[in-house]
Amino acid sequence: MANPLRLNGKNLCDAALDVLHNLRVHLIARMNIEREKPGGTRRQTFRALRAQLKSVIEFIRVGQLPFTPLRMLRLYQGCINNELRPIPYD
Repeated sequence: MANPLRLNGKNLCDAALDVLHNLRVHLIARMNIEREKPGGTRRQTFRALRAQLKSVIEFIRVGQLPFTPLRMLRLYQGCINNELRPIPYD
């Protein structure tokens, strides 16, 4: 049985990638709910969700690539810049 916390030469381990995939699915579902509300895509919450979804997709892409210090720096910068901040419900 493979260890889910092993990096296997990637920037992120399989467990972290699974969490990011689940977050991506959650953000897409939440964006669909926000889109149906009055104001739709002009709402601030929708825009924040869309920006966060772009960051999550970028983290997944970089996390699956072979390890390099510059790619790991991109992941750390995303955490430092608070790209995965909580978005309150309306």
